[in-house]
Amino acid sequence: MRIGLSLSREKELRERISLLKQLYALRSVHREIFKHPGYCGPHVQQYFVGDRENDAEHTCLMILLAVYLDDMIPQEICRGRLYKMMAIHDVVEILSGDWWYLDEATRQRKQELEKKSAEKMFAVNPELLELWGEYEERKTLTAVWCKYFDILQAVLSLVINEGANWKKNRVTYEMETNFSKFIWEGDSGIGEILRILLHDARMLGYFYEGPPPDWYFVREK
Repeated sequence: MRIGLSLSREKELRERISLLKQLYALRSVHREIFKHPGYCGPHVQQYFVGDRENDAEHTCLMILLAVYLDDMIPQEICRGRLYKMMAIHDVVEILSGDWWYLDEATRQRKQELEKKSAEKMFAVNPELLELWGEYEERKTLTAVWCKYFDILQAVLSLVINEGANWKKNRVTYEMETNFSKFIWEGDSGIGEILRILLHDARMLGYFYEGPPPDWYFVREK
């Protein structure tokens, strides 16, 4: 079958198709968050102990949370730009991998790898590279709210798995609230939801009870 395209146009589109195929690798980037073996509906495939959430699921759930909580998002934020930022915020992890969010000791290395990954993943679309950079710098209201939903989705997953990863990584209530206090200390509805989730998680014993791990002290330096 003849494609009916010029050689230059076909070459351009084949490069884009190659990138589109690469995006499917998000399904194979597993996050340090376990799925709950019994938390699924009657028509959903059962999860197994040890199954981990992947970046594609995380991204989809972030956007769904934003849609369901749209009334809490400031009106001046362009929804299209916010959803686009959410959609691409973790694409770089296809090449750099996922990192445990509380381990600040590796943050510089993580940032270096992600920057290199972004330059490769968004090479054909400078606009997306700029959007990803905006998210990383978090100097705009859109980027801040994208991060709000990034954290909210993670905390919801950690609550749903009954703190499995908090306990595995010896994360205390104080460590988690210190990390996310820039959200729950504010007056946004997201912050209020987060306060409820973390309070309930503490009451249910989902956090590690004991001294903070050694790596946390490295993070605090």
